[in-house]
Amino acid sequence: MQQVEVMRTQQCPFVDVVTTNMMEAANKLGIPIHIIDIQNREELLRISPTPYGIYGVIYNSKLVTYHRLTIHSAMKRLKELMVYSQN
Repeated sequence: MQQVEVMRTQQCPFVDVVTTNMMEAANKLGIPIHIIDIQNREELLRISPTPYGIYGVIYNSKLVTYHRLTIHSAMKRLKELMVYSQN
């Protein structure tokens, strides 16, 4: 089963807001979501999808975003990746 993976650190005060936006978007599309709270530099280097280690979202092995998206923008991006993965 495919899921949205949010990888984050608590270095930014907006991380909870962007995570909530992504959770709402994924829930509206019926996609399971998994939150990974990165604990240290070594873990960040090992699993982060981007050099921007504060926040990254992956869906179906594709980078969704590494910056803040509104719920609408997150849904749009996830829908695009859903269509892409079906082709």
